[in-house]
Amino acid sequence: MKRRFVMVLIVIGAILLGAAIYGGWRVHRSLAEIKRLNAIADALPSPEELRGPEIPPEQNAAEVYRQAWQALQLSEADETATSKSSSPGTLAPVIDKNRQALRLVAQAAAMDKCRFEPTSFTAGMPDWEHLKHMRRLTRLVLAAARLETVRGNAEAALAHVREAVRIADHLFQSSESLICYLSAVAVTSMSGNALEEVLCDADVSAERSAALREALRELEPVDTYVRSLRFEELLGLRQLEAMGRAGGRGGRGNSVMRLFVGTNRARYVEMMNDLIENADRPYRETADEPASPESVHNPFVALAEILGPVFARANKKRDHAVADIELSAMALDLKAHKHAHGVYPEGLEALPRGGDSDYAVDPFSGERLRYRRDGDGFVLWSLGPDLDDDGGVSRHQVSRAQRGDEDYDLVFTCTR
Repeated sequence: MKRRFVMVLIVIGAILLGAAIYGGWRVHRSLAEIKRLNAIADALPSPEELRGPEIPPEQNAAEVYRQAWQALQLSEADETATSKSSSPGTLAPVIDKNRQALRLVAQAAAMDKCRFEPTSFTAGMPDWEHLKHMRRLTRLVLAAARLETVRGNAEAALAHVREAVRIADHLFQSSESLICYLSAVAVTSMSGNALEEVLCDADVSAERSAALREALRELEPVDTYVRSLRFEELLGLRQLEAMGRAGGRGGRGNSVMRLFVGTNRARYVEMMNDLIENADRPYRETADEPASPESVHNPFVALAEILGPVFARANKKRDHAVADIELSAMALDLKAHKHAHGVYPEGLEALPRGGDSDYAVDPFSGERLRYRRDGDGFVLWSLGPDLDDDGGVSRHQVSRAQRGDEDYDLVFTCTR
């Protein structure tokens, strides 16, 4: 009996020893991985290095845009008018008193380079104050396009839409965070909606739309998306490091905080690097994947788990911008075809580049954009984020519930 008891104790001791060894090995391995990932974080370029060479003020469109928004004269009623009104009686006075701002926007739009620097910081994070001002300028420019459209001056309206596209391009160039990037995406979408209004009843030749088509080709939502994620990674690390510095002054508490921050820093770098490595994948390939595929739901990395997954679905917005660009460019080509031949083509293959495999590709399907003639006009559409072909049904044609489910297509329509 005594011998059996001793044997049980030996077995239990062996099990505990084995568990301790295994646990120690796991801890050692985890600490080594944390150290490796923190070394990767330490080796990342600084925001200044990622930003590249400075742009001389005289070549920086941001300086001219700043003059433009300082010249704005918009009351609250004017702001509403620039967003919604198409009435010449309402828009004309607003446009007239903001001619100086519009001239400055046109000047900035003609410049190649643009970089907005943060003017203030909150808790060590940049406040991108230029975004609200650029949205106001965009609304003013597109209000001017609506006014010219109502007056029947399609050429002037197209020039204003081109200015809005150039604003989007400059915002993409200046994207040093995801919020900056998404602002550029929003302006791209606004420009596409404005172009749809302009082209609806207009007769537009290839020559008249050449400058706008070139501006659309210069937009780079894919490359700047990756760049924005790299900046976001640096901003997130800055936040974590600020928490570490605020965690105490010496003693065991500070050591514990450093370990906590170091663990979260490592996890954050792991998630962001995985996201950046897969950033070129289209949304249609990632839609069914969880937002944070390797989330461990570990309380010791809670900060990283909060910071990381918020970026995982930004590729849907990126592909939305790509679709808006493709729809706008294709609509211009269809209008040019009708100007030259009197009718819209039966299919997109009849257009000059219709035989090219990379022409008018829908990012949400990987195939060509859908198209049909509709009476005297046409309907052109992308499948949109739901990845289903709804037959060219637009967001405005569905119920509020269907909008929430994104159960519609991204549509560009012309009535004649």
